[in-house]
Amino acid sequence: MFTGLPEMPGRDPWRTKRVIKKLLKLFGISRAVLFGAMSKVWFAVGGAVTVLLIMYYFSPTLQGFYFTFSSLLSLQLFIEMGLNSVIINFTSHEWAKLSLDKEGRITGDPVALSRLKSLARLVFMWYLIGAALLACILIGAGSYFFWRSDTAGIHWAGPWLFLCLATGINLVIVPAFSLLEGSNQVAQVYFFRFAQEMVRSLSTWFFIIFGGGLWTLGGSSFMMAICGTAFMLAKFRNYFISLWKVKVKAAIDWRKEIWPMQWRIAVSFMAGYFFFPLFTPLLFHYKGAVEAGRAGMTIAMTSALMLIASMWLITKAPQFGVLISKKSYKELDRLLIHSGIRAFLAALGGAIILFTSVYVLYSTGSPLSIRLLPPLPTGLFLAAAVLMQILIAQSTFLRAHKKEPFMGLSVTGAVIMAILAFSTVGRWGATGIAVSYFSLIAFFTIPFGTIIWLRCRNEWRAGDFIEPSVASDGEVTI
Repeated sequence: MFTGLPEMPGRDPWRTKRVIKKLLKLFGISRAVLFGAMSKVWFAVGGAVTVLLIMYYFSPTLQGFYFTFSSLLSLQLFIEMGLNSVIINFTSHEWAKLSLDKEGRITGDPVALSRLKSLARLVFMWYLIGAALLACILIGAGSYFFWRSDTAGIHWAGPWLFLCLATGINLVIVPAFSLLEGSNQVAQVYFFRFAQEMVRSLSTWFFIIFGGGLWTLGGSSFMMAICGTAFMLAKFRNYFISLWKVKVKAAIDWRKEIWPMQWRIAVSFMAGYFFFPLFTPLLFHYKGAVEAGRAGMTIAMTSALMLIASMWLITKAPQFGVLISKKSYKELDRLLIHSGIRAFLAALGGAIILFTSVYVLYSTGSPLSIRLLPPLPTGLFLAAAVLMQILIAQSTFLRAHKKEPFMGLSVTGAVIMAILAFSTVGRWGATGIAVSYFSLIAFFTIPFGTIIWLRCRNEWRAGDFIEPSVASDGEVTI
């Protein structure tokens, strides 16, 4: 029979698939990493499209308000208090004795299941109360900030109120995804986040094009809440129903088990507000909305790079927790080294590409260049993002032990950064902040973070080394 194309002799139809699997495994790209990277790549590509639309439809002043709105939302850190990271790590330790059946219900050790239920009950209550507090705090803090600043005739009050309420709604569903991620459903969660990121981008473009203005952020945030709720009901309904039906007989002691780690992580996460989230509002206040908009775009670009590269590390957090629970330290170290190297190289390659692009835009006098920071501050922010992969690897590894030794480093770094930022922004603007940020990361955070990591790693496993036979979970499936 004539098929239209000659058959290629000796061709193995499965060979291509095997080669792809080997290549993905070589670069440590599991399904979780793949979906996580796709989400962040879409975030970066979609962000570039959003930037172009903002340049076309928004004035430079409105652009500044847009990115300042985004930065002020980081006040959410003071409500979450790092509980998201705690949930993942504690869940992963219990999940070492649990699994999902074919119907998606949780099965396994009754004690571990009971402890997981007690953890879920605690965190859902925390986030429900926190969502209400967050909405109130954001409304009050944002209103105070904009009333004290030059708003240039921009009507910000209604859009800001809507955005605060939508952000509170999104916060309510955060613990559900943290529980799933800690339950080793990382690939499913990151696939959803990829889909959710697409929904966010598409809705953002819709609102921008059709005149949404500052209502854009609130509208896209509300669409994300709807998308997240639909995903949980469709994919993991049986997971949460089976967890809901469990009677708590063995509970996690929040005061003795969670709080010693949580309050340290909370302080570390809150200290993080004095880095990227602080920069744009600070420039808005001292240098105006236009300069804040340029910094906001550059910081968004840098954050996207940092998040994409960190997928090689963040997606391994549940595996870290399981290996620690089983005391499989050699496997743990191997996984950390391989993941850390890949994350660092991914960040380095991305930084080179982004810096070259910005340099070309400024060299050719492109109109797009006026919406981004110049090459010097951009390069410093990108270089710091590359170095930050070292700290992300160290913190992910240590927090998987259900401990938080970086609190002192985070607080000290935040104080230094705040002092440097306030001291330099008035005279040197974004360049002064960029120099300060890079110097802090390169000469303080990374050196002292490495010292802390080495000390804790050696102390925590001293006299406790057991190397059971544990199968690696790193095989790629397509």
